[in-house]
Amino acid sequence: MAQFRAKKLDLSCFINVRVIRDHTKRKVFEQYETERQALRYIIRNTTLPQRMRAQAQLDLSQMHAYTRPTQIRNRCIDGGKGRGVLRDFNMARIRSIANPDKEFNFFISKNERVNEMQREAMNICIRKIVLDRLEASGLKIVPVPLGTPKDEPHIPILVSSDIAKKQRVIVVVGESSQDLGIWAYRTVGQRGINEGSAMDFVMEAQKYTAGRSCPSPAQRGTFESPGIVIANLGQLVWYRGGRRAMTMKTWQALPRPSAVHMPMRLDTIKNRVPGNEDYEKHVEHLFRKVLPGLLGQDTRVDAIGIGDGATELVNFLDANWSTWSSRVNAIALGAPNHSLDEFTNEAFAESLSKRGRAYLVSPEPFGTPLPGRERYGCNCYASGESSFTECVMEKIYKPVLAFFQLVADVPGYEEMVTFVASPDDDEESARVEEVTEQTQDKDGTQRCISLRAFSTSKIYQNTSEPARTSSEDASNTALPKTAAEMERVVRLARQTFGETLPENLLSTEEYGIYERLYGPPLRATTPEDMGLLQDLEETGESDAVEGTRNALLRENHDGDLEEVEYTMDAAASETDAAVGEHNTQADTLRPPYDQSDGVADLEGKLGKLSALVEGNQPPEQKLLDEYDEVDEEESEAEEEIDDIDEASGDADSARSHPYTVAGRFSTSPATIYLPKESFTTPITSILADYSNKHISECSQRTFGGPDLPYSTATPPTKRHLEQKPIALGASQFRMGEMEANAYLSAVMPGAYATVMSTLVEIRKRLGPDWIEGLLKREGGPRVLDAGAGGAGIVAWREVLKAEWERLEPEGTKKPVPLGKTIVVTGSNTLRHRSSRLLGNTTFLPRLPDYVHVRHEPTIEDDNAPPQRKQFDVIIAPHTLWPLKEDYMRKQAVQNFWSLLNPNGGVLILIEKGLPRGFEMIAAAREMLLEKYISSPGSATYERDLESPEDERFTKKETGMIIAPCTNHTRCPMYLTPGRSTARKDFCYFKQRFVRPPYLQRILGAKDRNHEDVQFSYIAVRRGHDERDSNGLVQGDQATNAAFFGYEQPESSLPNLTADANLEKPRINTLGLPRAILPPIKRRGHVTLDLCTPAGRIERWTVPRSFSNQAYRDARKSQWGDLWALGAKTRVERNIRIGRSPAAQKPKGKNVFEIEMGEQGMEGVRHVTGGRVRDEKRTKKGRKERKQKGISLDEF
Repeated sequence: MAQFRAKKLDLSCFINVRVIRDHTKRKVFEQYETERQALRYIIRNTTLPQRMRAQAQLDLSQMHAYTRPTQIRNRCIDGGKGRGVLRDFNMARIRSIANPDKEFNFFISKNERVNEMQREAMNICIRKIVLDRLEASGLKIVPVPLGTPKDEPHIPILVSSDIAKKQRVIVVVGESSQDLGIWAYRTVGQRGINEGSAMDFVMEAQKYTAGRSCPSPAQRGTFESPGIVIANLGQLVWYRGGRRAMTMKTWQALPRPSAVHMPMRLDTIKNRVPGNEDYEKHVEHLFRKVLPGLLGQDTRVDAIGIGDGATELVNFLDANWSTWSSRVNAIALGAPNHSLDEFTNEAFAESLSKRGRAYLVSPEPFGTPLPGRERYGCNCYASGESSFTECVMEKIYKPVLAFFQLVADVPGYEEMVTFVASPDDDEESARVEEVTEQTQDKDGTQRCISLRAFSTSKIYQNTSEPARTSSEDASNTALPKTAAEMERVVRLARQTFGETLPENLLSTEEYGIYERLYGPPLRATTPEDMGLLQDLEETGESDAVEGTRNALLRENHDGDLEEVEYTMDAAASETDAAVGEHNTQADTLRPPYDQSDGVADLEGKLGKLSALVEGNQPPEQKLLDEYDEVDEEESEAEEEIDDIDEASGDADSARSHPYTVAGRFSTSPATIYLPKESFTTPITSILADYSNKHISECSQRTFGGPDLPYSTATPPTKRHLEQKPIALGASQFRMGEMEANAYLSAVMPGAYATVMSTLVEIRKRLGPDWIEGLLKREGGPRVLDAGAGGAGIVAWREVLKAEWERLEPEGTKKPVPLGKTIVVTGSNTLRHRSSRLLGNTTFLPRLPDYVHVRHEPTIEDDNAPPQRKQFDVIIAPHTLWPLKEDYMRKQAVQNFWSLLNPNGGVLILIEKGLPRGFEMIAAAREMLLEKYISSPGSATYERDLESPEDERFTKKETGMIIAPCTNHTRCPMYLTPGRSTARKDFCYFKQRFVRPPYLQRILGAKDRNHEDVQFSYIAVRRGHDERDSNGLVQGDQATNAAFFGYEQPESSLPNLTADANLEKPRINTLGLPRAILPPIKRRGHVTLDLCTPAGRIERWTVPRSFSNQAYRDARKSQWGDLWALGAKTRVERNIRIGRSPAAQKPKGKNVFEIEMGEQGMEGVRHVTGGRVRDEKRTKKGRKERKQKGISLDEF
């Protein structure tokens, strides 16, 4: 290839190795094409000598392979792909040829610019195909303003070619971010071009005629289909270089000089079309200048608005209803965003209420009535789309067209006024009520309007009335004539029979309405379709009590409400017998509707459903309510038993000592399950828009490869790697889309587990008064999440909800006082994602710096100090290790302390459970004890020697360490500050949590769905010290008392108070030793490694002979538990803390440290780095080294 390669590439497309190779092949083939053709002619010419033909065959076979035309392949000019290329565009197809089920791959490169250009190239192909198909179906492109040449600025819209002859026209004002004729590109790639564009809508609209519901089939088809006008709210930018209109997304993808150049500047005058500068002006121009010029004077208009188009549509009609009131038939809105309070025209509001519908984005099944009439001014239904506004149109166009046809066919049609009870309403306000009012129009026409509210609560019906005669049935079979009543019959039939329909049940007009709304039924209704459970052949006659019939509304698989009847045995009239026979007799079902009754039974069916809607209840309801209460009490009892079992941890936990249970370090249950509604489901919906493969690749690339060792995870197989902090932090300012997804999926689950475990431990140590006081405070607690991206707030709210349920009596529905929550998120991408997990939350890009702000008036500035933010709880996981320098970490800890509420604020610092992470936490602990937290014998802090004499010593504040330490001395595992090498022993804890499905997919895990996350932490409290308030004792006295054990009554315990005359205090878990390693279980004894309240690491031995209770609890104890039952022997344990750089002094040199106090120099400490030889080595042998004394001059 090198001999053919050109010195300069004349390419203007996407370039990679394959494209360059293909370009070289084309050039070589062009150069040698004449020679190849000549040789082929000689070979095929039979008149030439055989020797000449053989020589030509040999020469042709010896030519380079690049000269062959088979080497040339059509490649995508924007991606370099060689398969699935459309020849007309030189672009790849939407689906992969090798795997047709694979959708469009946006992430073909790490450069987002390349990905955007590839997407735009695909969209160009889609737009051309869609416009070609729409033009073939009878639509044409019309420039707006009308009559504008193609080269001049204009906005294209789609209009029926024969629109001037149409008697009815459908105007579609679509979503503001899509191209002309496109509903949603995501649907085009998933379910096809026709469904994701206006093609299916146009084809369906052409099936409808004005006489489709005429009684006589001969009259159908005599009227033409409605015309179509599709507005263009997306392509409002005029590209002068290409002489075409486009969307902002297409503008961003226009060619640039290079991948690093910014997009072209958008001129607000030159790149806009006059009269169509924005959505509002485009809609106004369409209705004022375009439609009057295209439509006839008597043409009726049906309007559809989607998203922003719906808002602009109703705003324009509200302001110009006097002009359009006589021409607009009906209005359908998809995902609207307007408010009824903003309307100024009462006539338009009334018309929208009677002839308008709104379809909202909702997870409910399609057609489900939803609340919202008070806001949008019309009946609201579920669209069947739960996430995206752009996908609403493809779900609702069929019922919308049926609704328009119904309004056109039925003169004077009016919608039923439907009020849907909100799920937050109480049971009384959520009852289903139906009120029918007679209204009279100006022309004297009587109209029936039904005001109805829906509810999902159980409703009972009593039909203990005399049976009607056949004459009465015949007299009542006459159905109402108004369109509203006919639609009511159709809707009740749909709710009753689902997708099936009994024969001859509806009249011709009603069946036409049924077909418009729901389509043709599947088949005739059978008894099995009603869900009958009673076999008539075996049971014979019905066991129901004559004259009493009970009915329930049950939701079927389509989301519709169907009626189920049941009968109660006479023996169930007594309460005692009813409780025992509830499951066998009270729920017995009997056959409902009998098809043989035909139309004569329709009135009875409507009466039954009307009674259900009105909420009539028989006296038997009280008995059923008692059954429900018994079931609720039994279920609550079972839940309490389950809670006890989960809290105990194992089956024999009841045998454990109460102090052992109180000192356990574990959640309940021990394995944390991430909350589904507030955590797993929102993150899953966020990640659903992205490829799992790309998220996994980005996570592995960011967090150190498989198993993600540089996330919150600490896999055992990656212990040999270099210790590094988490690669992504919540406060990081620059974070791309995929990086934010990687943070959500790989970091936040582990952060939630560690924060939840820490909060549970703090709640145990501080007791219920801590959270109760925060809940009762006015405004609730103020909480700051400084490093978890919102996962800490989710964990805090779960703890808060559990505490609120414990405090509030049963049956109350008061909301939990969540208070004020603030989350630090540096990047916009992470903030947008976290906001979907948290409501009523403030997001800050960074924290204010209060370290360098004055605390009180000074000589230079006598004004009051600036007001500071104060928080009751600060959760700061993984915030210290990412900082490069030690002074920066100290400033961060000082800033957190200054943000704490001085009246009991709690600070939580968490890092990864690695030696380096523990050293970060230990250094922060040492600084807090040294400068801020006051302890007996250490109430002041000495500043630098350069400080004035009166400011040399500063008084410390009241505070204490909550967990995990039970001492306020130097950490026994961090005796030497700084980083150490080869550290074996350090303080950390483990918490198991169940991985969410998206984390399982990212890790590729198949055999294990849980993970044990390791972490080191410290929790301190400011402004409150139980050593002063509650008589807490720590140190050697508490260690000795714990070694003696609290298993015996308090009368035999040693005195734990400083004064022997004082009353003995109650045991406090903050004065107990904590296990730093799992227990060593041997036959007949258990060895515990404990960190004692005296600040020492000791090994306690608990044999069976010491105490059966203590021996059993010691075997059941776990890592992190507090131990209160004593031991028989104890020895000090050696700690393998490694070597610190400060301790690695040059050998043979004496190093001394001078200890200074308030009275000056208090002593000298010899800290030499190596052994000093007493003799020196010379050529003549060893000579004794003279010892030199230490003088004051050397200091």
